[in-house]
Amino acid sequence: MKHFFIAIWILMLVSTAISQTNLVGHWTFDDPTHLTKADKGNDLVLVGFQRAVTGPDSHNGAVRIGVGSHDIVTHGLAPNGGGQRVNEFSIVMDIRLTAAHRWYTMYQTDVSNQNDGDWFINDDGEMGVGATGYTHYLFDKIGQWYRIAISVKNGWQYNYYSDGVRRLTGTPGSIDGRFSLGSAFLLFADQNGEDNTIDVADVKFFSKALSDDEVAALGGYSHFTVDSTINPYLQTPTATSIYVCWHASPGTESVVEYGTDESLGNTATGSVHVFEDSSRWWHTVKLTNLTPETVYYYKAKTDSFESKIYRFKTQPSNSDRSSHIRFVVLGDNQGANLHEFARIVADLKNTAQKLYGPNIEENINFLFNVGDIVNDGTILSEFKDQYFSPLIPVSANIPVMVSIGNHEREADNYYQYMKYEDFGGAEGEKYYSFKIGRILFIALNSNFELQNDTQISWLDTTLKNAQNDDSIDWIFSFCHHPGHSEICPGGGRDYVQKRIIPTLSKYSKAEIHFYGHTHDYERGALPDGNLRLVESGSAGAPLERWGIACMPQKDYPEIQRTFDYYSYTIIDIDVEKEKYTATTFSLGNEDKPLDNVVIDSFYRDRKASAPPKPTLVSPESGVNKMPPFFVQAEDFSKEYEITSSQFQITGVAGDYSRPVVDKIQNFEDIYEDTGAPNYIPIDLNKNIDLSKMTLTGVGLSLGNTYWWRARYRDKNLQWTEWSDERSFTISSATTAPEPQAAIVKKTELYDNYPNPFNPTTTIKFDIAETGRVSLEIYSLEGKLVKTLLNKRFRPGQYSATWNGTNFMGEKISSGTYFIKLVAGEYRIVKKAVLIK
Repeated sequence: MKHFFIAIWILMLVSTAISQTNLVGHWTFDDPTHLTKADKGNDLVLVGFQRAVTGPDSHNGAVRIGVGSHDIVTHGLAPNGGGQRVNEFSIVMDIRLTAAHRWYTMYQTDVSNQNDGDWFINDDGEMGVGATGYTHYLFDKIGQWYRIAISVKNGWQYNYYSDGVRRLTGTPGSIDGRFSLGSAFLLFADQNGEDNTIDVADVKFFSKALSDDEVAALGGYSHFTVDSTINPYLQTPTATSIYVCWHASPGTESVVEYGTDESLGNTATGSVHVFEDSSRWWHTVKLTNLTPETVYYYKAKTDSFESKIYRFKTQPSNSDRSSHIRFVVLGDNQGANLHEFARIVADLKNTAQKLYGPNIEENINFLFNVGDIVNDGTILSEFKDQYFSPLIPVSANIPVMVSIGNHEREADNYYQYMKYEDFGGAEGEKYYSFKIGRILFIALNSNFELQNDTQISWLDTTLKNAQNDDSIDWIFSFCHHPGHSEICPGGGRDYVQKRIIPTLSKYSKAEIHFYGHTHDYERGALPDGNLRLVESGSAGAPLERWGIACMPQKDYPEIQRTFDYYSYTIIDIDVEKEKYTATTFSLGNEDKPLDNVVIDSFYRDRKASAPPKPTLVSPESGVNKMPPFFVQAEDFSKEYEITSSQFQITGVAGDYSRPVVDKIQNFEDIYEDTGAPNYIPIDLNKNIDLSKMTLTGVGLSLGNTYWWRARYRDKNLQWTEWSDERSFTISSATTAPEPQAAIVKKTELYDNYPNPFNPTTTIKFDIAETGRVSLEIYSLEGKLVKTLLNKRFRPGQYSATWNGTNFMGEKISSGTYFIKLVAGEYRIVKKAVLIK
């Protein structure tokens, strides 16, 4: 109520804030017997129906304007702003919306009501009009009063305000254009039904474009949602402290009662942050001096509201080697698919209970979200709707941490909600690190605003210190953007690929780097070292799908598994045994629903030994060989879980610093799927023999001697030692070697030959990157005649033949046809002439 009376007090001072000479029209609707009466200027002329209703308080009346009704305003203002019409003016009004998800119109310039309105609140609660844009700020408090305004100076500005705050700088109109006024205009009118019942308590019309300060002086109303049900949100955990946060409004008390049993017994107080428009109140209490690895009971209280009693468990101490550390990773839950996010949260809770026991707080240390928790961080209401509410089943028992995404827009809303000041990096809480037991977690900021040297320097120093710190055994890191993404290559960031990942890979304690942004699941590993890469951006946002989104898609060598599925990953670290296991569970997608099934699992065991050095099998050392032929090492696949092999060939014995051939092969490469109707994932390396590598002759010269070696990598990301080397000589026999495979650098479609043709013609084309390719024939009218090819191709030179028939195999008539090749972003058309 305090904010309400402040608003009324500001209203009484309006006449001192803005010169009365600029106020040319004022209608207060205080007289229920004469609702069109003007306090200043001309009376309104009603078209349709209206009735008196209660206003903001007992001293201020209001009018309810019915659907299809409006008022005519004859303002008496002379042309201004450099034109023949009124080009500079401001309108300020106090309104109350009567229903959600409706269109409301404020005014229009055509007195005959034959045009569209010029100022709306749309059915999403945004203010504006298509020609100027709409606010991100939402007008979603039905039954509460707003003071809204526009300040117009055609050719210069068209600004929208509510409650004294500019919400949008709109695209200005032209002088004497759409937004200029004649001698009269209409309030609340629209010619095509985009108006609805609206309550109005005050309308002012000014002869100038009000400034931000002048609109601010007019004040406004406070808006809040009554949050009487307290759902705590835990964050920023340590062995001896934790933050308990919650929505509760209105209310200034922030209290947590806590203890080691349900009698509680201890009390801590905190603070409340009231957001700019007073629509949300965020309470924060930091509990300190807790005992490590102890279960606590607690409840949160605000004035007359209080939560039920919940439990959480403090984190282990830095010296503890006996416990398991478990955390869950997901991300990109923003947008309209809130049911998917809620379903994932429910499934991960059920999974954790099945695996570890019914009390998740005793067995899961925290949940990490890799960002894009809302669609637009500048819209306050999205945080509760899209993020906090779906997390209620877990966030009162286990703490949740976030690495900021681009959709959060570096907005102050985000940083008011997230309490990372205790962990902040070189630029505060924008990126941070924290310890749980003997594990260091690093949350980075990959948004464009923070892609700087300062963050990389901080990261390198943090990693170096951790590498030399005996109390830290493992490092796991997070950011929002990927370096590379197979399903959405355009979502990758060079800052991550070329700065963050190389910095992490310098340190052996760095184990997994998680990220999101592209809405899918991807997992791989760098060619050397133990750093894994995991894309976990599929917690509810619309999925990127194979063959649909982000074309052209790309198969990256360091990524071995990619699924266009909703998913989350649980990491279980056995600190004592120095081993972690990671398991990814999936709900599939709309075409291939899955029931919380495992789609990936991997591990690291630091105590395990690497497989032994392999022995080379074929060819024998010193023999003459003519390409193509294969080199082979002994097959370890029956004894060890081998995931990769590497073969190197050099022209100088013992020197592999500049090999002429250096190839890594992986036992799997899950990339794309079969499409409708089954959508089965495709493993491009299915049935690969890792013990062999075929030499085509590329890079090798006739008559030269070469040396070669091989090694294997197991599922534990450990490479064997290199084998002893052998040699071979490229044969100088009279029989010429087979031609070397062409290296295709550019996708190209060549002219068909012959052309004109009868009865057949050959179409040659080159493909530079692996992906789906279609080759189609169209008529002059643009009608599809026949699809010659539509399948996946690897890089190379290809050809197809067309025999002048259609889909049915029927001969078609003579004429001009078009050949169309589509390969990723490459699209080209060639002309073919069929003669008979």
